[in-house]
Amino acid sequence: MSAFSSAIISEEIGKLNAAIEFYHRVIINNPSFVESYLRLGKLYCKLDYFDEAIYTFEEVLFIA
Repeated sequence: MSAFSSAIISEEIGKLNAAIEFYHRVIINNPSFVESYLRLGKLYCKLDYFDEAIYTFEEVLFIA
């Protein structure tokens, strides 16, 4: 199973910290995979980690 799939599954079952770690792993291995940044940013917003969310969404601007 890929790290991206693991992140999505972790989110679905409520293991949000695990999901964050999996998204980071995806981004390290594939820094141009925009969907990982977007999902990570949304997850940060859900957890009220707004500074991290803003930073993550800003990273997408440099990729796109």
